[in-house]
Amino acid sequence: MAYELRTRDQYTVWIVCALPVEQIALEAVLDERHAKLGIDAADDNDYVLGRIGIHNVVIACLPAGLMGIGRAASVIKDMARSFENLKFGLMVGVGGGVWSPENDLRLGDVVAGVPEGDNPGVVQWDFGKTEKGGKFRRTQSLNKPPMILLHAVQTLRAREWTKAGNGIRTRLEEVYTKDSTGLSDAFQFQGEEHDRLFEATYDHGDGDLPCSHCDSKSIVQRLPAREDPLNPRVYYGTVASGNQVIKHGITRDRIAKEHNAICFEMEAAGLDGFPFLAIRGICDYADSHKNKRWQPYASLTAAAYMKELLSVVKEQTPVKNSLKHFMAPRKNPNFVARQGVEREIERVIKRQSVGSQVRIALCGLGGIGKSQIALNFAHKSKTNYNVFWVQAATSEQFHSDYSMIGSMAGVVNDNSRAEDNCHAVKQWLDSDKSGNWRLIIDNLDDISGPVGKLVSDTLPLYRGTILFTTRNENIIGGPIDEGFRIRLSEMTDSEAKYTFQKLGDISDEDVNSEATGQLLELFGNIPLAIAQAAAYIRKQRVKVSRYLDLLQSSESSQVTLLQKPITNKLGHTQDLTGGSVMSTWGLSFNYIQFKNPSAAALLQALAGLGISDLETLDDAIEILLSFSLIAVTQEEDEDNYDVDSPQYQMHRLFSLWTRTLALSQGEIILTTLLSMQEVFPEEVSDENFLKWSHLPTHVTKILTYSRDLPERHDSRMALTLKLASYFLTAGYYDMAEAALKECWEFYQPQPEKYPTEYLYCVRQSGHNALERGNFDDALYWYQKAVDNIQKRQKQDDEHNYFLHETALQEIEVNMGKAYFSLQKLDTAMEYFQRVLSRKQPEGKTLNEAMIELFGECHATTLVSQGILGVAHKRLGEHDEAIVHFGEAVTGLEKALGDSHPQTLQARSNMAVCLSAMGHYDRALQLHQQVLRGQQERLGNAHTITLNTLHSIGETYKRQGNYKLALETYLEVLAGREASEGPSNHSLRYYITVDSMGDAYTGLGDYDKAIESYDNSWNGVKNILSDGHPMALEMLERKADVLVLKGSTESAFRCMNEVFKGQLNSLGPENLSTMKTEEKIALLIAQI
Repeated sequence: MAYELRTRDQYTVWIVCALPVEQIALEAVLDERHAKLGIDAADDNDYVLGRIGIHNVVIACLPAGLMGIGRAASVIKDMARSFENLKFGLMVGVGGGVWSPENDLRLGDVVAGVPEGDNPGVVQWDFGKTEKGGKFRRTQSLNKPPMILLHAVQTLRAREWTKAGNGIRTRLEEVYTKDSTGLSDAFQFQGEEHDRLFEATYDHGDGDLPCSHCDSKSIVQRLPAREDPLNPRVYYGTVASGNQVIKHGITRDRIAKEHNAICFEMEAAGLDGFPFLAIRGICDYADSHKNKRWQPYASLTAAAYMKELLSVVKEQTPVKNSLKHFMAPRKNPNFVARQGVEREIERVIKRQSVGSQVRIALCGLGGIGKSQIALNFAHKSKTNYNVFWVQAATSEQFHSDYSMIGSMAGVVNDNSRAEDNCHAVKQWLDSDKSGNWRLIIDNLDDISGPVGKLVSDTLPLYRGTILFTTRNENIIGGPIDEGFRIRLSEMTDSEAKYTFQKLGDISDEDVNSEATGQLLELFGNIPLAIAQAAAYIRKQRVKVSRYLDLLQSSESSQVTLLQKPITNKLGHTQDLTGGSVMSTWGLSFNYIQFKNPSAAALLQALAGLGISDLETLDDAIEILLSFSLIAVTQEEDEDNYDVDSPQYQMHRLFSLWTRTLALSQGEIILTTLLSMQEVFPEEVSDENFLKWSHLPTHVTKILTYSRDLPERHDSRMALTLKLASYFLTAGYYDMAEAALKECWEFYQPQPEKYPTEYLYCVRQSGHNALERGNFDDALYWYQKAVDNIQKRQKQDDEHNYFLHETALQEIEVNMGKAYFSLQKLDTAMEYFQRVLSRKQPEGKTLNEAMIELFGECHATTLVSQGILGVAHKRLGEHDEAIVHFGEAVTGLEKALGDSHPQTLQARSNMAVCLSAMGHYDRALQLHQQVLRGQQERLGNAHTITLNTLHSIGETYKRQGNYKLALETYLEVLAGREASEGPSNHSLRYYITVDSMGDAYTGLGDYDKAIESYDNSWNGVKNILSDGHPMALEMLERKADVLVLKGSTESAFRCMNEVFKGQLNSLGPENLSTMKTEEKIALLIAQI
């Protein structure tokens, strides 16, 4: 059969149905069927095209098995993309009828949804809210059918009073007499004997049996049978639409009464916003007796009424779209499509209702690729649309480009005012004369200024698609609604690599090199920066590695390279991409400096800190966010994210640009230095470590940039001392030592001028040496601190004397730790006992004495007792150890509560001791209690929490449960890596790796055990001093496993290295050194 071919813009009426049987009925009433046409690439529908009378119609059916409100809306939106000239539509199919004495509905009759009272014709009965008393109130108000269809309905209603009737029977006879339809008998009238209405309270019995088995006594007595049952009637009123099938008589009547509905269906409410009329053939009574027997006939009666309705609707002349207007910059031949963004633009366009205007905003940082994506959108649209490009950076540019549109359309006068010409263009774009069009407004950044007002006053309101590009997200709530904003971020790694290769004509080998990866990471995948680098490499014919070397040689060289504009072969700056990444950011900064000087100053301060994290500063922050110059940091650990104190970050290249500007203004750097000194805490402890862990990177930055500010060198050194304290707590002992060395060089010559800083520097130097295992150095620094304190106490008032006394006790505890590690146990115990017994009133416990001396929650109370407990434990005096741990726990529970971190830590110390004593079950039980408390109080990734988890692994290991131990250690490492990053690990990390070696040994996996010991040894030797006992013990454990494996010579080499380390650090007379010597002798004998 030959079909007549049409073009898509000739179709003006859409028809949607939900079921295949409904589509068959619709096809049967076509006067002519047309060939299929190509459709929009994003359109998933399948169409039947044809003619009914004078109207070209498009028929679409919902996807198989997918009915309901949401799906119907999706079908229409797709259809509108492919058929631009659709004027109105019809939702045609079957529905469940609501009989009443006033509306004597029978199966096969038709319902047309028309306005009645406050109801618009279709109501969504299941959209609303339940109010006080359980009453449900509908809150969804739908649109009325278009006037052209309501006029047609009125014409048919008038005809019903004449001999012509409603015309349905005539249309049915036309279908039945056609030879081409091939309809089955199911589409014939099914007989009055099968049209039964039961009482609402009478439910159908067995679902598999026909209604002939139902109780006939429950059939509703209706009016006598119609004289002509083959002539269906039409009823007009409210159609109730919802997302669920109504198959219950009582529910049907309740909803129908509430909304005055005469029919139920499931799709029409989804078409709100589209101009349409709902037409339903009654196939059941929306009760439990419903079945599919009447669906074909009811589908056909609805289709027949629809055809009769269209016969009285005047012809809808399609707008002829010549598509002769294309006004946009030339296409970029090197454009790399960003598929995700393009799909998002199409998705947003499809969300808008047919016949209404779509406005979309592409928002993002300068150089991110907004204009290039918009340009590609313009060129892809020119086949089916008139396309206009308007620059909105200034009022002059907007007037010029907008007037050019008017000249092309012939609606402006050269002698008229620019404002008058713009309004003439607005009227033309809002009229059918402009055809189908898409308008791009590029660089609309000044929303509240003159340009923003001009754009707002002169843009069309009712037709077309408008795409804005802007750096300013405050466009939302002005010309754009929230749902129509697309935030443009950096390219994906694959997009960035492909762009770089294409623009720079770079070989496959070079583009896949490590240098390319480092370069793109440095650029943060910003398209304009990539384009600049590619242009330089192509023009200079240099390797990527060479360009990277130039870029990384200094920040000034980065600025120089990134200031070079992109030029074409003639040396002219290219359109759209012509500026450099530095110059395009200059535009944003100049605007912000004019609008909000405080925000500009803040921006420079942020750059001085590197990629920034800072707490909310309201208006200044808001304007920086709106221009995408900073962004809210996405926290991976949602449990530790504080919504009231968000953190922000700045792109690394933009930070470089801003910092370059700031460095030329020393005042900004000085202000930033002083601010950071104020906010960074005096001491960072395990309890508040995570809170401040984001600052050290930025502190390091500002310390570097402030080296040339000698007038505030004291402030710089005070901040350096705080940074050293952080590094010490974090376990970055090399960094701490470097910072402390710089501080000591500054404070050592002038202790009288900076007495507090001097003493703090000495104490922290002792702490760092102790943690690194340089025990003699630690004692040197601590003794220097003791001498300084005792000298100052002679002149102290009561308050300062107490503060210095407290510091002295803490130092003596740490001296005890150093002696303890040097195997001088008697001296160590003497220090511990001296601290604990000082000023101890008679009759009080040691714990009570500590609380009186230091206070209930002072760290020294806990540390001293914990160390004394460990000392007793190592000496085999377990009972004594438990006593000290118990006193600490009891006192802290009373003073601070069960869940305080210090209380939890005291319990953890007790659990460690219990584990060492072999009480594994008690230790695990106590550890698990501690872990739960720390997870709740501190978070899963907190250092203290992970320490406890490690101790649990240690207990499993001692218990011989190596598999559980290994799983626990892996969990600890995952937590450490999440907080420390993939490299530059702390000492605690490598201690856990070492313990994994023990677990693998217990499991008999010697190769993995050796690998773990190697990893731990290589890690700690860069943290601890040469010959540190902890590092040597790791190497010794590796030697033990090598012996088990039979690698005696390798074991000998390991033990020999251990022996050399002990000789240097402990001396030949030390017990550990002598034991190592004995083991070496045994190995030699085996070799």
